[in-house]
Amino acid sequence: VAYIEAEEGHVECLSLLSQHDGADLSQVDNDGHAPIHAACLHGHAACLSVLLDNGVDTNLLTTDGEGDTPLIICSSNDSVKCLSMLLDRHADPNVADSLGLSPTYI
Repeated sequence: VAYIEAEEGHVECLSLLSQHDGADLSQVDNDGHAPIHAACLHGHAACLSVLLDNGVDTNLLTTDGEGDTPLIICSSNDSVKCLSMLLDRHADPNVADSLGLSPTYI
């Protein structure tokens, strides 16, 4: 559910989900992507802020075989505001994907 909310930019719903003890805001979907990846892919900075405020790892890798980080996803999709937010929250620009590529390379 959190993935869909982040993907669609439903910040209010995501915020409500974050208030429930059982909500796993880092849970990956069947394709190996977590809500943080969806927020970064679609440039939903407000959703990204909710996720980060609730302790989601800024360097969380996708589990789809690509091993993309949120920074890589932002770099690949011109999500400048999300990229800036991640860097402000100490995301590591040197974490590479499964091919050894980092956001600074992309």
